[in-house]
Amino acid sequence: MNLPAVSGHCTGCYKGPPLHVDINPAIVPVYQRARSVACTLTTKMEEAIAANAGMDSCEPRQSLGLCYCTNTYKSPTVDQVLSELAGGCIYGTIDLEEAYTQIPVDGVTSHMLTVNTVQGLHSVARLPFGIKIASSAFQRIIDGLLGPVKGVIAYQDNIYVKGTTVAEYRARLLQVLHILGDAGFEVNSDKCVWQSASIEVLGFMLDDEVIHPTTDKTAAITNAPGPCTKQELQSSSGLISFYVLAHCNPDLPLVVTADTSPVGVGAMLAHIVPDAQPGKTREIPIAYASRTLSSTE
Repeated sequence: MNLPAVSGHCTGCYKGPPLHVDINPAIVPVYQRARSVACTLTTKMEEAIAANAGMDSCEPRQSLGLCYCTNTYKSPTVDQVLSELAGGCIYGTIDLEEAYTQIPVDGVTSHMLTVNTVQGLHSVARLPFGIKIASSAFQRIIDGLLGPVKGVIAYQDNIYVKGTTVAEYRARLLQVLHILGDAGFEVNSDKCVWQSASIEVLGFMLDDEVIHPTTDKTAAITNAPGPCTKQELQSSSGLISFYVLAHCNPDLPLVVTADTSPVGVGAMLAHIVPDAQPGKTREIPIAYASRTLSSTE
């Protein structure tokens, strides 16, 4: 088995079947002129074209930006990712270098995805960023490869691995790396977290105890000036609305607490866990929900 490449420039290429993009026959393609590029960006554009695409032809072709058939495969939600990673003690993140561009496309799709630039027409050999089916197509391929591996979930180009012990984590990590290497993928080692007690996952900090807010999410609260008037106090109360959540554990009992007001409804889902005092229990929140009522409601 092979391990994925880790060089600075993306050389990875998925060894599976090239991606084929279907076209909706009910939609007529529309020709688009090349978009203008600022003079200061011309050199960067030329370098990008030279690195990622090869000159194919020089005849006008029609744009297919609105003609792709919708791919209904969806990425997991944030809640699904956090739920899958609950219960771990050791975590890691694998970042795939330049994501979509590691997926080759077939000849027909390459022709259809021709890009019109100020330097002429360029057809692509890899799945480019910016087309609406790229995200779902990429997620489907990654899930197909890593679906059988326990304790692993992918969200686009980020692959998260958990383990309850160091040995279990390393075994899963090595299995994932072998699968990616055999499939031809390359990882970006600079963005990988190889082993840690906590990792950042889609804007949250995750460890073996709770889900923490990241510094970016709490910066507005931390840096907010102290209230001096009743109105400022009310504004501050509305601002401070982020709770630290516990991981959902299907083996623990659940309790739902709900409340209403003339203008809204709210609820909290919590686990019931033993308290520090013998014979007593306490609630730890795992999810919150609220909604403002309409005038009719």
